[in-house]
Amino acid sequence: MAEIRAVTFDYWNTLMVHDTAASRETRGRLIGEALTAAGSPVELAVISAGFDVVSERFDADWRAGKQFALPEAIRLLLTTIGADRSPAAHAAVQDAWLVAGKGSDLAPVESDLGGTLEQLSSSGIGLGIICDVGLIPSTVLVGHLERFDLLQYFDHWSFSDVVGCYKPDAAIFAHSHQGLGIDDPAEVLHIGDLRRTDVAGAVGFGCVAAQYTGIVNDAELILGSPDPHYVVESHATLPEILTKHHR
Repeated sequence: MAEIRAVTFDYWNTLMVHDTAASRETRGRLIGEALTAAGSPVELAVISAGFDVVSERFDADWRAGKQFALPEAIRLLLTTIGADRSPAAHAAVQDAWLVAGKGSDLAPVESDLGGTLEQLSSSGIGLGIICDVGLIPSTVLVGHLERFDLLQYFDHWSFSDVVGCYKPDAAIFAHSHQGLGIDDPAEVLHIGDLRRTDVAGAVGFGCVAAQYTGIVNDAELILGSPDPHYVVESHATLPEILTKHHR
């Protein structure tokens, strides 16, 4: 059995978690203010309904492996809610969306996550991130890690808006391993909350797969999808899991 030399982490619900309802409320309020300032006021309930349309489109494209970026999402939102679609309005709404994404309704999944990452890093384990970005760009997500003093522990990160594909595509795992200097996928443990993307992607690429259930216990079963090698409820158990795996 190969020795684990690196651990890669999913981002959402594996490293960081956010208050979805609070984030949606803030985003709706800021977009409403931006549209009013642009002379195209829209009721918050209508904006909220527009969010549902955008979310459904993103989910469908994500599952199909098709990139759906923020500018396209803003165009869809403005069209759906019948708002001004001028370049100035588009820019104002996109800025409001990004400001909402930089809000404070986000935190590490565990209070001592930094301690676990420091323990792994100090033991010589390389640490990476493999993340399917939603409609908040990776530059903002990296900023959140910096705000909580977590980015310092990571040696490399692979975000879908940079790599150009989503998990379980092998290309995003290859990008991560190249950045970490790993040639043998069996020397990497990937941990994430979703079976379709994290577990299936990791196993398909030849990695050791761990499903993180500390926030979401995903039970979505795709026909023929593999089971994780490990189920992890707390990141604090990762050092012990790596020790046992090496035996």
